[in-house]
Amino acid sequence: MNQPIVYWQNDPKWGFEDVGESTEDLGNVGCLVTSLTMAYNWLMKPEIPLTPKDMNDWLKENPDAFIGANMVVAKAAEHVGLSAPEKARTRGKPGDPRLVEALKEALATSTFTGTPKGVAILHVSKDGGPKGHHFVLARVLDDGFVAVDDPALGRTIDMPLSTLSVNVYWRKALKKYAVVSVIPVSLP
Repeated sequence: MNQPIVYWQNDPKWGFEDVGESTEDLGNVGCLVTSLTMAYNWLMKPEIPLTPKDMNDWLKENPDAFIGANMVVAKAAEHVGLSAPEKARTRGKPGDPRLVEALKEALATSTFTGTPKGVAILHVSKDGGPKGHHFVLARVLDDGFVAVDDPALGRTIDMPLSTLSVNVYWRKALKKYAVVSVIPVSLP
């Protein structure tokens, strides 16, 4: 798999599936499950890519992967063969330079192979404020921009690395995404 698969969390094939052990569905609250699915496919490069439904079903078999509809990222990643330790997560307010440095480190390329060491799940605010509302997947740094796969939009957006914020239309409303947390995800 050379090209990333960008999933839309509200796809009719899985959008109505319950997340974890909750009654909330992937279409409404499945951004983190969908982001982990995209991370898995990008890093593991399986012959048959997982869908968000596959990931959700797989994680439902592991009771410590969810607390209701909330996915426990470190445990969920571990269950699918990835590493995303909570201690590696960087939290801050929008514009915090530590978030930029954490993202650069997560997306750094191996000097030996020239391939990316990992990706990062970004917790973003949808109003530019300090509270996170949504999860997206950051894959690649290129010319001062980060390729961000957004499961709410089902497409890739370019986010300036310098600000880690971008305006997007989300459900027909203009939103200002601002990163408030960087969760590095890599192979163990």
